[in-house]
Amino acid sequence: MSKIEELPSRFELLKKMPKNAVCAEIGVLGGDFASQIYAVTSPKKLHLIDPWKHETDGAFSLADENFPQEDFDAMHRNISKSLGFRPQVEIHRGYSCDVLKDFDDDYFDWVYLDACHWYEEVKKDLLMLLRKVKPQGWICGHDYQIEPGHQGSGVMRAVNEIINDGFAKMVYIDSERWVSYGLKKCHYPIIRYV
Repeated sequence: MSKIEELPSRFELLKKMPKNAVCAEIGVLGGDFASQIYAVTSPKKLHLIDPWKHETDGAFSLADENFPQEDFDAMHRNISKSLGFRPQVEIHRGYSCDVLKDFDDDYFDWVYLDACHWYEEVKKDLLMLLRKVKPQGWICGHDYQIEPGHQGSGVMRAVNEIINDGFAKMVYIDSERWVSYGLKKCHYPIIRYV
């Protein structure tokens, strides 16, 4: 098994991603990280995917990031003004799996996943991304840690299952408080012999 490289920040993780690539950020919120993705990786195409929607029921209705709808609308307007005018950037307002199903399989060179962190949602996103990311492409994301009361523990569980099933291998991890990860998608599942 290869050693996992620890990086100081997710900004450094961005530097490891392919330049002039087709990529996506899933879970854009205010767009700060989207701006970094654009500046650091000079993408051929950057897809920004987020519903920017206040939830009134379900697990996400209890999340800290469930802002009033007016705030979400303002975030969407701001990201549209700051990045949406660039021809390389396409903004998709909708839930991740609903938006992703419209892309061809093996479309993305890499993605950064920072959407809903509940286990079931992360697992659905990861399974979809295994189809939509090119062989040997990258699936990166945020909040890979176990912290009592923090929804990020669902991220860790889902990511670890994808790794243990042999669909991807962990290559990068950062040392920020809210840990980011970098998975290299395997062309075929890794076969484990006992």
